[in-house]
Amino acid sequence: MATSLPSKIWAIFIALLASSSCFAGDACRTFNSNFVIMGWTEATPKIILLYRYEDGGQSSTPAPSAPLEYKITTFQNANGSIDLVISPAIKSIYALDTHSNYKLVIDSRIEYFISEIKSSNLPRVGCPIDSAKVNQCVTGAGKVIAFPSNCRP
Repeated sequence: MATSLPSKIWAIFIALLASSSCFAGDACRTFNSNFVIMGWTEATPKIILLYRYEDGGQSSTPAPSAPLEYKITTFQNANGSIDLVISPAIKSIYALDTHSNYKLVIDSRIEYFISEIKSSNLPRVGCPIDSAKVNQCVTGAGKVIAFPSNCRP
């Protein structure tokens, strides 16, 4: 028995929909590896390192890999304060895993522990972050993790 053309189209549509919804969960397991620290009042940092914690940050030992080195760009925002834009020194490192926690260390003295990273699960708009926790502060949604400089322990 031959199937009609509309039946075949519906079958293809349902198969594509099912495969894309499965893919969406995996596609949003990573997020943009840039950070923004808003309202920076100290001298421009010289060294920024990012450590990854695979076990959810429960231990004090980072994952067995070298810390990622970052570069800093400063800019004056609309209200006149200085923001730091922190991006990877190596261009090929674009995405970080949402299932890990991170420690951003600035000049070996300021630490921001980044945890509870929740993806929006919207791959069509670039998988923005729905929320994340930076020390005691909860950040809002966006393409990068942005937080005020006073979110210190």
